[in-house]
Amino acid sequence: MKAAFETMEHSDHREQYLVERLRISDAFIPELSLVAEINGQIAGYVPAKQYGIAFPFEVPEESCMIRILNPGAFKDVKGMVEYPQAFFE
Repeated sequence: MKAAFETMEHSDHREQYLVERLRISDAFIPELSLVAEINGQIAGYVPAKQYGIAFPFEVPEESCMIRILNPGAFKDVKGMVEYPQAFFE
């Protein structure tokens, strides 16, 4: 995790600590911690805002991607993401 952000311009280089806090928090749902890959490349994700999902702060679109597993699941669904407290520590 640390290596993934080493060269990122918009990083505090502490993302690995956030991931650790989230994984031990009550908010962590292991079944939702999935990434689809095709030939080693992340596949199938689209910007969350295309489905009416908003964030409580400015965030680059490419940082907030989702994978629709059930077509039509987001029909008529819109909302604001709520982060667990561990995200802000």
